[in-house]
Amino acid sequence: MISPLFEKNLKSQIVALLIRGDSRTARQLFFELKKNGISVTSRGIYKALDGLMNQKIILKYQTGYEINPEWLAQLEKDSNLALRKLLEQNKAAIHAENLSYICDCGSG
Repeated sequence: MISPLFEKNLKSQIVALLIRGDSRTARQLFFELKKNGISVTSRGIYKALDGLMNQKIILKYQTGYEINPEWLAQLEKDSNLALRKLLEQNKAAIHAENLSYICDCGSG
């Protein structure tokens, strides 16, 4: 799955706002995107939010939207795996044996 973080569309802009951890309503997202100079309509916001929910990237709680923690955890695992593979192939100009990895237990 290619991350929407690498795309330059409305969905990726919404994810970029929500990934900070704050829940936002569609109206708050609309005004924040407008403030950032992104041309968007209310209908466009709702369509993008619906698409992100269908992809299970975001969740809706009452009227607020936030990042799906399961999607975020999978994104973290995928990026860690990609980094490990890159380092093992020695394409990053540093040696993998000099790095420590965060384990899944959460305590380091």
